[in-house]
Amino acid sequence: MDDEASIRALHAEHGGFLLRYALYLTAGNRHRAEELVHETIVRAWRQAAARTGKPPARPWLLTVARNLAGMPARRPTLSRAGVAGNKWN
Repeated sequence: MDDEASIRALHAEHGGFLLRYALYLTAGNRHRAEELVHETIVRAWRQAAARTGKPPARPWLLTVARNLAGMPARRPTLSRAGVAGNKWN
């Protein structure tokens, strides 16, 4: 399979799900979400040989997308409104 076909295959298999996740990560910014999906697919294609025999690709792709979006892995457990005496209340 040539490079273009490989990228198209990755996009066909994971593109829709990645776009929905990227829209969530970018608060609905369609342009930014599409860029995020593109970069995630390119990184997956570059790492394809290194991932042979590894766990399923989808969780890894979601991690790549989240990292590219700059979203921390964990969200704070306390909201501003949940902290007594804060200046935002």
